[in-house]
Amino acid sequence: MLEFKHIHKQEDLESAAHSALGQIQTQSYRTELLAYPYIQEVVEVGIAFSGKEAMAAYATYDLANKQAMPVQVTDRYQEA
Repeated sequence: MLEFKHIHKQEDLESAAHSALGQIQTQSYRTELLAYPYIQEVVEVGIAFSGKEAMAAYATYDLANKQAMPVQVTDRYQEA
């Protein structure tokens, strides 16, 4: 599952990435996948970008046990 956020201030990348991930989790996008018993886990990724910089927050969700793993945040990516 992916959610993208475009922001204007590069210093807000991390909070926007968390916000994008939070939207996926709050709106339970993963519930549609429960109809497929062979899918056991889902990776949920919130990506924020501003200009040529981006940052992502992500978590794995175990569908069988209905449990989210801790949120991880990537380093800031920028075009060289």
